[in-house]
Amino acid sequence: MKKKWTLFVLISVFVLALAACQQGDQKAASQKPTEQKKTEQKITDPKQLFTTAYKNTQAAKTFDVSADIDINVDPSSIKDEDKEFVEVINNAKLKADVKGNTETKQYEVVLKSKFSYQGLSMDINLPVYIDENKQHCYVKVDSMIKSFGFVLNAKGINLESVKDKYLEVPIEYDQQITSQKTEEVKQKTLETLGKIDIPKDNFKKEELTDKEKQQGAAHKITLSFSDENFKALFINFVNVLGEAMNKPIKDNKMNQLKDGLKKINFKKMNFTATIDDKNAFKNFNTDILVNVGQFEKDNFSGDIGFKLSTTYKNVNGDITFKYKPKENQIVTQAELNKLLMQRKYN
Repeated sequence: MKKKWTLFVLISVFVLALAACQQGDQKAASQKPTEQKKTEQKITDPKQLFTTAYKNTQAAKTFDVSADIDINVDPSSIKDEDKEFVEVINNAKLKADVKGNTETKQYEVVLKSKFSYQGLSMDINLPVYIDENKQHCYVKVDSMIKSFGFVLNAKGINLESVKDKYLEVPIEYDQQITSQKTEEVKQKTLETLGKIDIPKDNFKKEELTDKEKQQGAAHKITLSFSDENFKALFINFVNVLGEAMNKPIKDNKMNQLKDGLKKINFKKMNFTATIDDKNAFKNFNTDILVNVGQFEKDNFSGDIGFKLSTTYKNVNGDITFKYKPKENQIVTQAELNKLLMQRKYN
């Protein structure tokens, strides 16, 4: 299913980025802060409310968000030997709590999930601290052992010995991709997205519930795409980006992409955002349901559903990293191996 998932992820990222780069907001982006703030307070157009909130939220210096993820794969076309695996995926509870400071390039991610299989369950609660300046991330060791102890062959380890330890792991970068090249691609992509206009009719203003009002929401906007509508936008984007990069898409590659899209039917592609009076997101929900036909050498065909519910608990406010390790808490892989081996045989 590699081709399907690659195209699926690419499409999801494209839609979110496209929503943020609409031409209607270029004027607002170029205004001075005080002028922009006054303008944003008067925004009533659903499209502009949505795109402005997206930009404001993505430009935040600090953030604290929580995301719940739900994946559902239609088991009717799955081989019998794979149905148990699909059942595990469908019943899984996935969650991520993320804090970040984009100025100091420090982030904290706590991955939480629960899987069940034939009466057995596995709970994962894994804090990871990331320091991009040092190009390292730090994984809380006792949580790692509790979550993946059976994989690490860590049975019998005294968790007290590693309670406050963090495993230092280097962040691997592709040395062939320079920062200059990355920035060039990013800039060209943003320019291209800005040239592709989502029709205003795709955006709708909805009534807020009492609960959403209590949470501080001032607006609720939905963004939806039909199958035909979205595919046309996506093909246009690929063509324009290729020209912008001076690498026009060859006919055979474009035909392959179009053939792949023919085997995907976007039965549902909905995005719902609640927005506060400062034009930043409070909640952002993604609901995608696609029906995929059979690809070459791929036995699966059926529905794949993806739901992502994101709550913005704090945007541009003070944040505290709970899992930022001190120097004396950090261990290398070799030091951790030695520590675990000593405990294993005592």
